[in-house]
Order: sequence, then C-alpha cells, then structure tokens
Amino acid sequence: MQVLIYEPSYARIAERLSATLPGVEALVMQRDGTVRLQGKEVAQDALSLTAAWANTDLYAGGPVRDFMILLLRSATLRWVQSSAAGFDHPVFSMLVDKGVML
Repeated sequence: MQVLIYEPSYARIAERLSATLPGVEALVMQRDGTVRLQGKEVAQDALSLTAAWANTDLYAGGPVRDFMILLLRSATLRWVQSSAAGFDHPVFSMLVDKGVML
C-alpha cells in the first residue's frame, strides 16, 4: 500500500507510521512537487498510489497543485484524508466522481 504525504507531515509522523502500519510505503512529496520513495525520487507515472493525506501542512504553502494533480491522475487511488471540509472545491468532487473515498 502506497500513501502520498507531504514532506513536513511525514517528517513529523514517520516513526509512528512505520511502527503502526508496517506494510505501508510512504510516497513523500517534496516542496518542489517531486515524489520520493525511501529517499529516492520516483517518476509519478510509476506510482501505485492507494491513499493520500492532505492536511494543513500542504494547504499552508505546500505544493497543493502538484499534489492534487497527482491524485487526479492516479488510476489506483482509493482513499483521501483531507483537513479541508466539504466538497466545495472542484478537485474533491472530481476525486469522488472517480470513486475515491474522501
């Protein structure tokens, strides 16, 4: 299972994430929009993204556009946890229309 998470958030919870969910691979989006898996940059079209965590770290100056584009392009994404409320932004409606649980 691959989970997309923004780097500042990952830095804060990495230890707990690996201890709690040992089979989860963290896809860490950097400030410049690149994605790393176990410290190595990976091509976005090579990801098997299952879930994503979009939170205040991302929304407060992070690469929101790159993050959301990656979510929308993913054919394997099934679940997104977001600190944003409601479906008022079109990207959330588009994700739900694709069958992603929000």
